[in-house]
Amino acid sequence: RMVPSPKAERRPEIFYFGEASTAEACRSACEQAGTACAAFAWMGTGKRSMWGAADKWAGGCYGRGGQSRTMVPDKERVSGVKVPCSEDARPGAE
Repeated sequence: RMVPSPKAERRPEIFYFGEASTAEACRSACEQAGTACAAFAWMGTGKRSMWGAADKWAGGCYGRGGQSRTMVPDKERVSGVKVPCSEDARPGAE
């Protein structure tokens, strides 16, 4: 795990943006953080356990600093990495 418990941080490597309703909202939070955020992880909508308990990680939005390179696939989570684009690489740029 990136952090030991929900809503925890390990700045400057891992920081908690709060709860986000969608992966796009989490991506936007990372974008607004500027260069401090190199990647994001949205914990998804979560699911209930077999006893009906809610997922404590659900909706959590985490940012990752540039020094954090470990990515672990998880079908319940959504993550993304910022990729710098040159001005010349934009669609329609001449």
